[in-house]
Amino acid sequence: LTMRKNVLYIDTENGAAQIMGRTIQSTLQRTKSEIVSGDCDLVERRHMRKYKKLKVELAVHRIPAMLGDANDIRTIIRTIEAERGIKINILCVDYAGKMASIKKDEDDFTRISNVYIDLQNLAMDEKLDAVWTAHHITRDGSKHVGTKYEENDISGAISIVRNAVAIWGLNQTPEERDNNIQRMELVVQREGKPTGRALFHIDV
Repeated sequence: LTMRKNVLYIDTENGAAQIMGRTIQSTLQRTKSEIVSGDCDLVERRHMRKYKKLKVELAVHRIPAMLGDANDIRTIIRTIEAERGIKINILCVDYAGKMASIKKDEDDFTRISNVYIDLQNLAMDEKLDAVWTAHHITRDGSKHVGTKYEENDISGAISIVRNAVAIWGLNQTPEERDNNIQRMELVVQREGKPTGRALFHIDV
């Protein structure tokens, strides 16, 4: 949001209110109990007004897991743009592995493969800057949590690697965990350097 990009967050698991609550909690750097107590209401309203002054918005919408597809997201994007007059720049999907494909494939491998293609087409059609989603790793892949994941560590459909522009892994050694550090490692990307990392301080 600080980059002045409008973000649409699509949720398949938790519900819009919970995701928005987590976002406010994170950006205000307050605990959940502080947020739900109501003591931060004034600060929260000022906080959200600040983003409105920057002319950026975070929209959170839920689609039903295994039923909602990229066409449903397209409808949401166009409705937001028509009703609010804002252009969605970034799409976050939590998470693509629980979406239906437009073709309504029943086999998980085919469904997940096609969901990634559907999202790629959606990004091109709606001129999105980026689409972000999370995905699980295999049981064998969990052995690499302290180092760096490999291409075949991704679960569900290996074709994800072919369809994604880039894949990043969230890694953490025991020492990093003790010091609240999360490491983001580049697993694979189509263009550019084959390696890259960033370190983040996290506050669970």
